[in-house]
Amino acid sequence: VVGVLGALANIVNIIVFAKQSFNSSVNVNLLCLSIADFGSLASLSWKSLSYIHVLLSWDLSYLGTDVIYVLAAVSRGTFTRIAWWITTLITFERCLCIAMPLKIKHIVTPRSSTLALCLILLVALAGVSPFLIARRIGDVSTGNSTAVGFYYAENGPYLESISTTYSVVAQLGSYILNAACTGVIILQLRVKSTWRKGCGLAVGLNHARELRDKRIAKMISSISSLFIVCSFANCVSLVLVIAKVPGYSDAFASPTFLAVQEATITLEAVSSSVTNLVYYSMSSKYRETFDETFLHKTESR
Repeated sequence: VVGVLGALANIVNIIVFAKQSFNSSVNVNLLCLSIADFGSLASLSWKSLSYIHVLLSWDLSYLGTDVIYVLAAVSRGTFTRIAWWITTLITFERCLCIAMPLKIKHIVTPRSSTLALCLILLVALAGVSPFLIARRIGDVSTGNSTAVGFYYAENGPYLESISTTYSVVAQLGSYILNAACTGVIILQLRVKSTWRKGCGLAVGLNHARELRDKRIAKMISSISSLFIVCSFANCVSLVLVIAKVPGYSDAFASPTFLAVQEATITLEAVSSSVTNLVYYSMSSKYRETFDETFLHKTESR
């Protein structure tokens, strides 16, 4: 249910951001983040089909649930990692805006953001490719019969370990960098707020631009904070697996691991599903486009 509702919410986000201009790197990044979140949630809904008991009871000549589970899990994992790194990119760019406000227009542009997004996509596809190469589709014994399903190719476990290592490094690296950049943004917002109270408010165009940048920074820090909270359990789980904690290191044979994974998937789905609420409440541009598109309202000027 969360996956389906979240996918629909991200379709709304995609429509809204697509209707806005792409002369801002923030819009480009948020559109791609919504697409990645939609892919992750749609894959999660697809993956849930492998648990349907009616499907399990069918006498299929192929392992339908096995095929659904593996392909959906791979696509969900890929979209999720892409979404993680897009969130990190958005936070990092906003961090640069605070650190180098005079040079940022020449560093962070829609073109540079698009190139960074393409790099994220290519690295994500390269990281998952060993997992796909490690598996083949063919005849698999299912006890008294033979069905078509997945089996390991030659050196399959080794190739799969490469993909697993990439997944761990990508997720932990993204989480740490995102947390650091979010901390810098929140700290700088507080420092600037204190400075304004001490010096008095500026007036004119510069003040209007500063307020706009502050609203964007608050929105991005809210999205990043939501990501950090909802992804914390997943990162702790990865660390416990790497550390080979007794009773947890044998991942899929551990009830604790499986329970944590289910909780993690639910939290990640919630994180990807409620971003439109953040956008609507904190972005006047998003709210205006949403109202015009879906409620047929226009703001009085």
